Amino acid sequence: MTLKVAVLPEKLRGERQAEKISYSNTGHIFHSTENKAGVRIYVLGPFKAPDQEKAEIKRKQVMITEELLAAGLNGLPIIGLKMRGMQMNPAAKIKTVNISVRPKPFPEDQIEADRQTAALFGITESDERALAGTGPTLMQFFSLITATPGLTDMLKSVIDVPFWSILNSGLKPNIDLRTIPFEKEITGERWSLPLATKIFALLLEPRIAGKSSLLCQLAVIDPRPPFQTSAGVIGLAAGAPDGKGPVLTLQLVATHAAVDAAPLAS
Repeated sequence: MTLKVAVLPEKLRGERQAEKISYSNTGHIFHSTENKAGVRIYVLGPFKAPDQEKAEIKRKQVMITEELLAAGLNGLPIIGLKMRGMQMNPAAKIKTVNISVRPKPFPEDQIEADRQTAALFGITESDERALAGTGPTLMQFFSLITATPGLTDMLKSVIDVPFWSILNSGLKPNIDLRTIPFEKEITGERWSLPLATKIFALLLEPRIAGKSSLLCQLAVIDPRPPFQTSAGVIGLAAGAPDGKGPVLTLQLVATHAAVDAAPLAS
């Protein structure tokens, strides 16, 4: 599968989206917009036999929110590892920290207390910004998968039906994105990246209306270009919460800056 960010024709760009403001419980304010970008998807396959030499090339053009993919998903494991480090420190008097982001400001007394606790854990404004966009970024990533020819049926085989309907409709539900204590840092050598590259593994459980819809293990990296198109995801394994049935696995084979920025067809 190949993805290319494309230049949008003027009539497809639409008006600039209104700015959204979010507030953290440590007093930080985050500004964001959800402007659209075009993505051209090329899929070669499927290959039904090891000796098959040719396969159909499928093409599709979709709209994405580029800023969400640029936010990435590596904020969650970074915060998780910082929390675990504090919990394992026998001299630490405070073992837990709560980081929350919402559309309205928090009370000043709560901000002061939570800011001091976050500082003890080494949680930065950058960490909070990444955490704030995790849910929407994950939805954007899966929406990109649902738009990819050949991957749709694979995803439907492992995902909860209500969650699939939401992804396929483009709705933006209130998803409770739970993390399962599994975060760890892994070396880049296994992924054909420089040894010093920071790669994080994390386990996510998206829940809708209190019901688990999917278990998703990810290998993520800083979503700097050219990793931005995949939201920094370089590997994924997803399956049903009960562990039964098939498992969808994806791995990023290569990524590079495009030599051109061909316009998206109108």
